[in-house]
Amino acid sequence: MKQGDKLIIVFLVIVCIFVLFNGYASSYMNALEVVVNVDGKKMYTIPLDSDGIFHVESKEGHVDIEVLDRRVHVKDSTCKDKLCILQGWIERTGESIICLPNRITLTIYGGSNELDGTTY
Repeated sequence: MKQGDKLIIVFLVIVCIFVLFNGYASSYMNALEVVVNVDGKKMYTIPLDSDGIFHVESKEGHVDIEVLDRRVHVKDSTCKDKLCILQGWIERTGESIICLPNRITLTIYGGSNELDGTTY
């Protein structure tokens, strides 16, 4: 292997590392927001970088949503079985929390649409 071949290999490795890091970093740098739907209608849009507790009312009841460290979960709810609370934290694009008795949904939008498999 000649000196020029080694330089080309090092250059290609550096370019690959840069491309992989840039794609990984940009997926977290894009604005993420949680969209709150009540009775099937978009009511609120909350940026995931605004930490706090948000109160959401519907005709059937209410939920308290907590946003912390670019994640979101249902902190409290008036529904009977509390399944929305048991769903835990969500943080990735496309993830949702649904409180069916209160007819409230939370869905994260923005960021990159990461594939979880190979597409042909």
